[in-house]
This record gives sequence, structure tokens and C-alpha cells, in this order.
Amino acid sequence: MKFIYADSLDFVDPNYNFIEDRSDPNREVYWDDQFPHEYLKQPPYDGILVSRGIVGDHKFRGKYTDTQSMRFRRVGAKKFLRIDKPEFSHLQVFGDCGAFSYANLDLPPYTPAEIVEFYEDGGFTHGCSVDHIIFEHDNKLQGIRIPQATESNSLKRLSSKGLVAESTLISQEKAALASVRDYDKGQASLEDVLDAVLTYARSYLIDPKNGAPVGEKKIEELSEAYRKMLQDRPWQECDCEVCKRVGVEAAIFRASTGFVDPTPATNKKWAPQGALFCW
Repeated sequence: MKFIYADSLDFVDPNYNFIEDRSDPNREVYWDDQFPHEYLKQPPYDGILVSRGIVGDHKFRGKYTDTQSMRFRRVGAKKFLRIDKPEFSHLQVFGDCGAFSYANLDLPPYTPAEIVEFYEDGGFTHGCSVDHIIFEHDNKLQGIRIPQATESNSLKRLSSKGLVAESTLISQEKAALASVRDYDKGQASLEDVLDAVLTYARSYLIDPKNGAPVGEKKIEELSEAYRKMLQDRPWQECDCEVCKRVGVEAAIFRASTGFVDPTPATNKKWAPQGALFCW
């Protein structure tokens, strides 16, 4: 059995400053970043899957910028993903349509000929036929969510509408971050961490449309998930390069997706900011 990783521009800023919570001001997204197979000593997968829906085209926006999409099809998947080096020669490149991007359509928007052309342009080693999918979203918490108070668009809407003061969000964010980090050092109790993290959650989960508070059932679910995460402390037992380098920071989910958004205006970050891919 082989593990094929579905990529969506998942790279890490190796020089990210967790304490100041920022990247180097001169950082060039993608060019200064590293994919998992570059960041770790050994690739954590046997191949990479790239979906047409992620690359994007005239039918679907995708996650690539127009420039990245054109470069991908010009230089090919291996060069774009930087696996065109001898040490990555064993990695296979799979392609598919990205049916999740058109799950609400009755029929796939692509013909077999269009997908074959995409595979040829990308130089894929393997390609899936045109397919369709109907699925239900199963949102499983992967990390302790502490969104960036001054960067999150949803939190900006909360403060701009007067539902929560920006100063309150910033204060709660700092308290939540400090509590998790102190807990890791044995300087805070489990209950103290849960109190700080869930206090912040009650603020950032307010509905920005109508100001409705988050339901207690949701808070209970978060409490249960976070309690297990904190009690298990997987970042202390894991011997992967990410956990060894950043420790508890790998358990803190900061950005809304955890992955890099290639658009400079958003500049979201991939783990080690909460991807927890090794646990």
C-alpha cells in the first residue's frame, strides 16, 4: 500500500516567527517556502495528487493564481512541486479532476479529452478518469483553534459591526496562546487552558450576520476535543521534524485552513501552524 498526498499548495515558511506571529517581511510566497518533502528529512508520502480543481481554469477558480496555473502547465507538475531532483525520483504524480469543486453539478464539467490534455501538460505519471462525487462534510477538529484576531476576515467583521471589540479579541487571543504554551511547559493547568481557549471561542464563533452566540453543544464538542488533544500531548511524543522543531506550535491552528493561500493579500500559512499531519 502506498500513501498519495493530495496537495493544494501546502508549503511551510521555514523561517516563520511564532512568537511575533509573522513571516519575514521580505518573504516571497512559494519561492521562499518549502513543500513537506523539502521540509522533512524524508518525504512523508509515496506520491502527490494534484487536482485540476485545485490548479484552476476558466471553469473553476482553484487555489492557484493565474500565474501559478500557467507555470504549472508550462513546466509540469514535477518541476512546479520541486520533485524533479534525484532524491525525489521515486515520487509519483497523480492527477484527477477535483470532483469536490463541482459536487453541486449534475454532470462533470470536463470531457475526457480535456482531462487528458491537462495530464499531458502537467507530465503526470498517473491520471484518473473523469469522475463525480457526492459527499457530506465531516469536520473533525485537528488542532486547538486560535485564529489571528487582526488577520481573520470573519473576526474583522465581528469588530466592525460592534459585536466584539477588537481589543477584546486581541486580549483573548493572547491569553489563549499563552495558556497553551504555558501548559506545554508545565506552567498552566489543563482547566486553565480550556477556560482561556473556550473564552476566545465564544467570541470568534459569534455569528457575524446576526450576532447570535455559539451554541453550548458546539462549546462542549470543542472542550472534549481540546481536552483529549492536551491530555495526549502528541507533539511531545512525535519524533517527526515538524514536532521536533516547533513543539506545541504544531497543535495550534491559527489560519482558517492551515494551508498557504498563494494570494499575497491573504498569505495564509501551512503547518507548522496546526496541520497535525503526523498524528
